[in-house]
Amino acid sequence: MSFHPCLKTLFLSSVAVMLLAACGDSARDLFSKGQALYQQGKYYAAIAAFDKVEQRFGKDNTPGVREQVARALLCKGHALNQQGKDEAAIVAFDEVEQRFGKDDSPGVREQVARALLGKGHALNRQGKDKAAIAVHDEIEQRFGKDNAPGVREQVARALLGKGHILAQRGKDEAAIAANVAKINAYATAYATYDAAITIYDEIERRFGKDDSPGVREQVARALLDRGHILFQRGKYYVAITAYDQVKHRFGKDDTPGVREQVARALLSKGRILFSPDAAITVYDEIERRFGKDNTPGVREQVAGALLGKGYSLREQRKDEASIAAFDEVERRFGKDDSPGVRKQVVTALALKSAAMDDDNARIAVHDEIERRLAKDGSPDARGQLLAIRQNSAALLLRLGRHAEAAQKIRQVMAEIDTADPASAILSFLLWLAEPQMPVQDVRNAIAILPPGVNISWHPNEIRPFISQFPGAFWRHPLRELAFDWTLPLVARLPEPRQIQAQCLLTFFQKHQNVDRLDACLL
Repeated sequence: MSFHPCLKTLFLSSVAVMLLAACGDSARDLFSKGQALYQQGKYYAAIAAFDKVEQRFGKDNTPGVREQVARALLCKGHALNQQGKDEAAIVAFDEVEQRFGKDDSPGVREQVARALLGKGHALNRQGKDKAAIAVHDEIEQRFGKDNAPGVREQVARALLGKGHILAQRGKDEAAIAANVAKINAYATAYATYDAAITIYDEIERRFGKDDSPGVREQVARALLDRGHILFQRGKYYVAITAYDQVKHRFGKDDTPGVREQVARALLSKGRILFSPDAAITVYDEIERRFGKDNTPGVREQVAGALLGKGYSLREQRKDEASIAAFDEVERRFGKDDSPGVRKQVVTALALKSAAMDDDNARIAVHDEIERRLAKDGSPDARGQLLAIRQNSAALLLRLGRHAEAAQKIRQVMAEIDTADPASAILSFLLWLAEPQMPVQDVRNAIAILPPGVNISWHPNEIRPFISQFPGAFWRHPLRELAFDWTLPLVARLPEPRQIQAQCLLTFFQKHQNVDRLDACLL
């Protein structure tokens, strides 16, 4: 990634450094303290440090000091974002613009552009995509002709951000079109995609010859995102050409942020190739070119390449080689603290489990996944943890380890809403695991569901948990939760539980009519 004002070493012009030195470096020292706290994830303390910069130096008109105050307000906004306080963050970003919007100093102008960009991102996170696009357009209108490298980078970022919003909108519209099956809905989605591609082309046209590392990264990202949209449009071969273009244009660039985009382009190409052998060739190229790179973003792509190689080997039914590749991901990256790399490790373990035949061994792998996710604490990790616990519960039931299965099921049920259709299915699984549990408890779980809720066992109602798993390779449903494997369990149940189980199976699988269910359970 390119320079982030709240994470990396402070860079100032030589003039600003001289002016700050004359002030005893106090503004710089306070800001650096805030940066360090921000990087450690101590956002409350970081905000306090940034506030001190503003309180002590807010009225100082020295150019170098003004730049520090603007940076402090900007980073306060980013810290508030990290806390999920988007509205408060927008207030901080607006303050940067209000106080410094007319400043002619390149360093300050860059902070104003960054603040507007931060505001646009915050609005987009709130689902206010039109307002976010308006802010990105404002950056382009106000700073589009600025020649300062730092400002030009923000303009490129603003265009790229607008393209991302349009691309996501196109993806959402395409999903809606798939549901309503209307040609005009698809036309709307494709028009939005085309608008995003137009923006990416504009980034290439305006900034393609810029030598600034930060700007070059945005151009590489624009070319990469262009490939993603072409793939979404079903233009696979054109998408592959776009990914190749990133490699040809930037393959020899040593800038970490640019190298990451090249690695991402190669990984994206590998994932959409139809031939497993061709995909493995691309994954091996990523390992060969970037395997020793210590940049977190690049390491994530290398881990993803090993993951992709394992999946391709599995497609070739080379299960042992596939498992070896997944093990390599854990061996090499298992201690990495980068969130993106951690996700790749978890996905590798999940796919390793799916490739194994021994249920006891699979449960051991699930335990390791649980251990990792429990330490993570992120919102994504919560969904992944629920999914893997469900998966483990199903395996434990199949193995006859009912007490352990019941514990897993209860852990999941404690985390989901009783109005969620998954709760009724899990209640049935719990009933299978606990012989003393009355069937009325399952019936009560069904009764709580809102009217008209469709319960699909294969496992559409549980799919939100599955989708929490990172990476494009998590394509396996929680197949252990399919009804077919419950049949041997039901066959071993004593009467009348066996008949009750068959009534519930028929309800979930076929009619979903509570009156018929009640008549059957009598």
